Amino acid sequence: MRTLRQERNGLLKVLVGVSISRAIYEALLLASERKRVVTFTHREVLVRVGPNSKPHLLLRDWRRALAGYIEKQVGPYPNAVLSDKEKRSDASIAAQSGGYQVRRSEIKAALESPRVGTHSISL
Repeated sequence: MRTLRQERNGLLKVLVGVSISRAIYEALLLASERKRVVTFTHREVLVRVGPNSKPHLLLRDWRRALAGYIEKQVGPYPNAVLSDKEKRSDASIAAQSGGYQVRRSEIKAALESPRVGTHSISL
């Protein structure tokens, strides 16, 4: 099933209801095929996927961006391991925003709820 579609203006759109995992997977296929970075927005987070991006790292950082731990721009090649400074920053922001469990439930709800509209992808 295709999660991205070609528009007349040359841009790609993420179809309504598509999970971030599926969008990353298809963007990775496109990036590999075209040998360049593919960029799309999912839930107001800009995701850049390169031909050799690691999907699990993009997903980890997308979740961190959605939770407000980092800027709303991730990829194409995130660090494999979070530094101690990044871990402390994430913990501090979680504590200030009502704690990890609250943020986790908000992210889970966002992942499970249907989206309205399409999201841009540029090549």
